[in-house]
Amino acid sequence: MDWIPPTGTWIRREGGAIVRTPAGALEPLVEAAIRDGTGLVLLGVFGSGKTELARRVGARVGVPVVPLRVVARAKDRAATLAALLGGSDAAILDGLDEIGRPDDDGAAELVAWLTARVRRWVLTSRPGHVRTDAAEPDPGQVDCFHLPMVEIAPYPVPEGAPAFCADNAVLLSLWLRGARGDTPAALVEDHLSGTGAVYALEALAWASLVDPDRSHEGGSFRAEDLAGLPARLFVEDLDGRWRFGHRSLYDALVARRLARRLAAAQGGDPDDLTGLVLSGAMRAFLAGAFDGWTSDDTWLHVPRGNFVSGGARGADERPLVVKHLAHPVALARYAVTNGQFQGFLDATGPRPPWVERLSHWRGGRCPPDLADHPVMMLRPEDCDAYAAWAGARLPSADEWEKAVRGWDGRHFPWGDRFESARANTADSGRDRTAPVTTYPQYGLYGAIGDAFECTSGYYRDRTDRGRVVMGGSFAHGPIRASLRLSHTLSGRLKIGLRLARDV
Repeated sequence: MDWIPPTGTWIRREGGAIVRTPAGALEPLVEAAIRDGTGLVLLGVFGSGKTELARRVGARVGVPVVPLRVVARAKDRAATLAALLGGSDAAILDGLDEIGRPDDDGAAELVAWLTARVRRWVLTSRPGHVRTDAAEPDPGQVDCFHLPMVEIAPYPVPEGAPAFCADNAVLLSLWLRGARGDTPAALVEDHLSGTGAVYALEALAWASLVDPDRSHEGGSFRAEDLAGLPARLFVEDLDGRWRFGHRSLYDALVARRLARRLAAAQGGDPDDLTGLVLSGAMRAFLAGAFDGWTSDDTWLHVPRGNFVSGGARGADERPLVVKHLAHPVALARYAVTNGQFQGFLDATGPRPPWVERLSHWRGGRCPPDLADHPVMMLRPEDCDAYAAWAGARLPSADEWEKAVRGWDGRHFPWGDRFESARANTADSGRDRTAPVTTYPQYGLYGAIGDAFECTSGYYRDRTDRGRVVMGGSFAHGPIRASLRLSHTLSGRLKIGLRLARDV
């Protein structure tokens, strides 16, 4: 299946609020806007299918698709536009986001100029270039609220398809045709079959990511870099540099090489990879099976080797980098329960006075209805003591992160998008912990949500800043698996533990 008809969501401003309502199938809306001359701003993230939609509708109703980057860079815009229109008074104006930042390149003025010269039109853009929220106006965005505005809605994802396909019709189409959405090599080779240049293109994309003199954001190149490569894959920017015609191709090529390097460096030194900043789309192409992960009834076995860590520039998460786990490790599939911790207290002598702090217990003892729930309200030293008594230890922050995220650096065990049904957080409405067997999360249970889990690492590598805790709790909103917090940030952090042991 090569074409998946998209649906849309109307975006309107009513007073000070932004209202979103279903718009239904988009093809008839685009046709009607052109036929009736009402105008329409069509928004969609990369890969969502807006350019393909424009081409299909344009061919069917006989109107040209005008690439705005060509008009924007022309010395004589009026003559260039006239040539592209070919006498038509209607057009689909494609790619507002491809002409540069609105505050730098006069996008708002260009929109006004175009819509004054084209009587019947549809304008396409990625959402970031067009204002879609009620925040203060951003000079880097065009305000189109005075025009009909619709955004391509997420696609229904069939059972078994990767979650990230919901926003990317290209990937969803490939998956539906049988290409595995979790294999970057298959996705790229399917698109580039017959060019004979897959490895050369991959090397070009990779160089643009790791070379500090090149643009990490756009993956741009000089004309001489493209010698011998298929010209149809590239477009020229306003500054005379070149890039892949679709950003998803650049992301997939980078991910293809990174996947091999991650898989191959099981005992190597990843220093040459440290510092790479990967887009969310690159990690989407990397998403796949946790290679080398095995499990039994009790433990998840995590192999040594490279893995993608981090995810943001904040101090608690850090930029996305490639780290190396020098030794394999096993993490308990389930968090330590209240019942297990009660057994530890019973076995180690008189009840310590701090047990009274376990506010979810009754009279300092675990209530029967919470015996299979994760223990929480512990101090790091309590977690250390239990682990030693159990003949195990706490995982390091890196071990915990790799076990939960896999080697490809997804934000959550199941992918980059939070899904409330997969974790016990404030979004789930439980307002309490759940039995530790409730939320399977790809090898582990309940690592995200339920109770924060204490690690052996120290916050920002300083012993005076407290231990690193990860994963969030039932009382918090979604917390990404890369987020590292200090147990000292709040005396109310609901801290529990998960055991680890050397393999």
